[in-house]
Amino acid sequence: RLIHVPSEAVERSGNGPRVFEIVDGKATARTVTLGDERNGKVRILRGLAGGETIILRPPAGLETGDRVKAKESGAR
Repeated sequence: RLIHVPSEAVERSGNGPRVFEIVDGKATARTVTLGDERNGKVRILRGLAGGETIILRPPAGLETGDRVKAKESGAR
């Protein structure tokens, strides 16, 4: 299964790339392995199963356990 997320959902830090998933109203950081990046989307090779609710633009300082509220983006 191919999994792609918007490039802006990926936080690139010294600890490696990660995305934030929303689980039970809280942010959960997921370390991911990135593949090709094209047209504003990046392929996720490892770290997500598909179908997760991902934070599109994680704010600076967001950490696992922080309360967040999902908002439909309409993007697929």
